[in-house]
Amino acid sequence: MTPILDRVAASMSGAFRPSNPDEFFALRLSAKLGEPQTASHFAMLVSQHGQDKLIANFNKTIAHTNPGEDLGRKFLAGLAANGRSSFHAAAPRLAAIRIERRSVAAAIFNGTNLIGLRVRQLSSKPPKADASAPAFIRLLVREFHFESAAIETVPLHQEIRRAALAQVVLDQLRIEGISIWDVSKKHVIEAFAHPPFKTRGEVREVVARMWPQLAPKRGEICALDAVALGIFLQTERAFNHYDSNP
Repeated sequence: MTPILDRVAASMSGAFRPSNPDEFFALRLSAKLGEPQTASHFAMLVSQHGQDKLIANFNKTIAHTNPGEDLGRKFLAGLAANGRSSFHAAAPRLAAIRIERRSVAAAIFNGTNLIGLRVRQLSSKPPKADASAPAFIRLLVREFHFESAAIETVPLHQEIRRAALAQVVLDQLRIEGISIWDVSKKHVIEAFAHPPFKTRGEVREVVARMWPQLAPKRGEICALDAVALGIFLQTERAFNHYDSNP
């Protein structure tokens, strides 16, 4: 009999764009198992078993797989052997922060659940902007009580003003005792589809479909970028992929 992943792959084009957080999780799981073209099948598994159980099975599969073994098939075999037993993982709270020259957006996640979204418009005058951005961070910490934050890497040699604002924000996060993840723009963009996306605009379209209630105003489109960063990192953290920076 043809193995299940072979049958699934043969019946699908393989192209996949998530429409909700569970489907995004399924896409990332399938990619980590070397089977991104079967993301639709993994989306069905998420609906049947839930993320926590699939993460536990993924970690067990990684720990007990030898070089050359097929991760995808071993994962499915382990899932079948474990039946429908229940697992529960802690849901860390995160602020995902996206910085533009004239605005700062923060998406607050509890696990992979989006629980808050805030945008602060900044002055065109650097001294005022440099005072407003850390004040915004202080308000976020007091409102949402998060202990970790993600921020997209800003290349200093390309975007001097954004890099300066990012440093101000990072300094305030450290003052507040917040753990920080520095995330590559490229990693975020490529994670949102199979085949991988190449532009931020494509990611924004998917995020807007995943959370249709957001509908950011003109000048606040960076809010979608913050949400993309947040769901990406929270999902990666579930797979123990990212480490915090001191």
